[in-house]
Formats: sequence, C-alpha cells, structure tokens
Amino acid sequence: MPIVGATVAAALAVLIALVYEGPVIALVMLIIVLVVQQIEGQILQPLVMGAAVRIHPLAIVLAVAAGGYLAGIPGVLFAVPAVAFVNVAVTYLAAGKWRFDPQAQSVA
Repeated sequence: MPIVGATVAAALAVLIALVYEGPVIALVMLIIVLVVQQIEGQILQPLVMGAAVRIHPLAIVLAVAAGGYLAGIPGVLFAVPAVAFVNVAVTYLAAGKWRFDPQAQSVA
C-alpha cells in the first residue's frame, strides 16, 4: 500500500538523519516529510483523482473520509470508485438519454 511505503521511507530518512546529523536535523527532516505527505494526501491526491473520475476534489475528500469512517480501510479503497459510479449513473439517468436509445427499442 502507498501509505505504508511512504511511512517506511519517511522513517528511514529520519533515522538516517538522526544517526549521521543529530536530533535537530532529524527533527527538521521529520517536519519536512510530514508536510510533504500532508500536501500530497490532502491537496494533490484529491485534485488528480477528481480530474481522473470527473468528481469535485472536495467530494473525493468527503467520500474517502466517509468510507473510512463507515468501513475502515476497505471503505477508503472503494469510496472513490463507488462515488464515481453513482455520479455516472445519476448523470445518465437524469439526462434521460436512455429513453431515446434506438438500440434499446427492438422491432419485432
């Protein structure tokens, strides 16, 4: 999982900074790593994911938060695809194009 990999890499970077440069540099490294992870997780990921599935980034954040609250890690994993599916289905049904599909009307 990407979360575990990022955490392990951050811990390794902080540990190396602590061993070779001391606690002050290790603390600076920890702050930098935390800021980068928060920017990536809270800003960049919703923007990229929202553009990929054509959903507003705030809806992505809310869906992931609700999925995590309701179902834990599986909820987080399936929240965005579920919201994307509901978005496409509701948009298609609301547009009413399914009523006039010539392939749906078969001539007997």
